[in-house]
Amino acid sequence: MLIGVITDIHIYNEKSLYETIQYLKVHIAQTKPDIIVCLGDIFDKITTCIKYAELFKNECYKVFPAWIFLYGNHDGEYPANDEEEGWHHFLKVFPEAQARVTIQGQGFISVGDLEEHSNFQEFLLSNIKPNDIVLSHGPFSQRLLDLLEEKGAALALNGHTHVFHIQTGVFKKLKQYAMPCFRIGGMNNEPACMSY
Repeated sequence: MLIGVITDIHIYNEKSLYETIQYLKVHIAQTKPDIIVCLGDIFDKITTCIKYAELFKNECYKVFPAWIFLYGNHDGEYPANDEEEGWHHFLKVFPEAQARVTIQGQGFISVGDLEEHSNFQEFLLSNIKPNDIVLSHGPFSQRLLDLLEEKGAALALNGHTHVFHIQTGVFKKLKQYAMPCFRIGGMNNEPACMSY
């Protein structure tokens, strides 16, 4: 199975949303993935998420049929009330942000690891199956990575750090890959100074 990964886009306006969609069209045509996982920080802040989440999701599904979208800290940042509001709004649009799904025989489990209201560790440890691919926005602690390795996880992917990094479980059977960001959008409502 070929997994396309995109993370930390930080969409902050409609222009950056459509630039992302154009990039995805080219990337998908070149790589022909079986699924695409978006590892969070799709949006720069909660107001952008509220305004563009449905549009982004609809445009993504016009381009490609199989997606998993995860929640990142920026997707709920600067909320009107409290952080929980961002998490709950995100789940309404992207319910797979914390779920276990099977696609083409491969199990995926995604968690809202940077959201205190998600109870992600309990969800993860209660629902993981051997050979699952674990998806998160932030990297897991060594302790949690070791527990996932004991439960037979096949692979862990995360975003958040904006740089590539590999961390292994204690028995070196499980690898967690921190994926570099693809930022067309900006940080804190400013345009990106570069795209990766």
